[in-house]
Amino acid sequence: MRAVILYDNTAALPDVEADWGFACFLETGGKKILFDTGADGRILMNNMRLCGVEPAEVDMVFISHAHWDHTGGLETFISIRPCPVFAPVSALHPRAPRDFVPVSGALRIDEYLYSTGELAGIEQSLVVEEDGWLYVVVGCSHPGVSVILDEAVRRGPVCGILGGLHDCRDFDRLAALDWICGTHCTFYQDEMRAILGSKFISGGVGRELIISWAHCKAGTVSPAGAPVA
Repeated sequence: MRAVILYDNTAALPDVEADWGFACFLETGGKKILFDTGADGRILMNNMRLCGVEPAEVDMVFISHAHWDHTGGLETFISIRPCPVFAPVSALHPRAPRDFVPVSGALRIDEYLYSTGELAGIEQSLVVEEDGWLYVVVGCSHPGVSVILDEAVRRGPVCGILGGLHDCRDFDRLAALDWICGTHCTFYQDEMRAILGSKFISGGVGRELIISWAHCKAGTVSPAGAPVA
């Protein structure tokens, strides 16, 4: 899996614009996904350009939850690149465009992509399967990281997690993973760095992660495109 952080509170590259919110470009199994859209369409589109991600590449949008800092760029993006949008059922307006796919329970999107379903009535997470391992991509982890991981492991062993971890202090649960990239609303990043060591990877706009099966139970993810802080 290749992941490029497009929207975050911090910047990992010069020239890109940091802002409160989250969006990430994912490439896996022949699919290219925009996960969340940040708070502002202008910032999202400019960061995509600076990070070398073309809107026309994107096959689908996956919205974790309805909060403004994850959906603010959606209207701008789909006006440029119409495509299916998988969103929690609670996030959908009655007059949502036809391309919106409402998600309530756990859903298999394609051979290698799954939604956890809307957990705690607020948020879904994306589960990516590669070579028998699972990677979990989260927006804000409002249902709780442990709740999300408990749902994900129903499909197999989870290797790592990427996204906003909110107020997670379940460091033992995180330590059982092989890599953790905390972004956006992750409160306890200093503690995670101290406890998790090289397993913890800082986020930031422009951070690119190249992940393969070799990083599961054999070390940490390989960051590219921006140095690890």
